[in-house]
Amino acid sequence: MQGRLTSHDVSVTVETSCHHCSEPFTLEIDSEMNIRVDPSDAEPVVFVPDVVPFDVSGPDIVDDF
Repeated sequence: MQGRLTSHDVSVTVETSCHHCSEPFTLEIDSEMNIRVDPSDAEPVVFVPDVVPFDVSGPDIVDDF
């Protein structure tokens, strides 16, 4: 979202592990919501919550996620 707002290419890299089997994996997500996973055979569930930013009911947008 930040990259689209500022017209800059940005990405985030998340190093984490599977809750089920504890195997580590890395996610890289870019401004266009392209997702790369390492190792490539990992199949994490990745989604974008459907939140209307101007109609949040909590104290901030994070609480509505």
